[in-house]
Amino acid sequence: MIRYDCAHGYAHVDRYNIHGQARKDEIALEFAEALTAAEEDLEQRWKVYRERFLEGRFP
Repeated sequence: MIRYDCAHGYAHVDRYNIHGQARKDEIALEFAEALTAAEEDLEQRWKVYRERFLEGRFP
């Protein structure tokens, strides 16, 4: 699973694998730019993220 977020005062992406482990990666953009980047990323790569998740890897 992948989630884009701006909680904690900064834009970031949370990535979870099927085992419940998590990673948090900061996005060095302003909130509005991060939202646009997140939408584009998910639109283009959601199938890859789904496959990685189902294989037990981080998306």
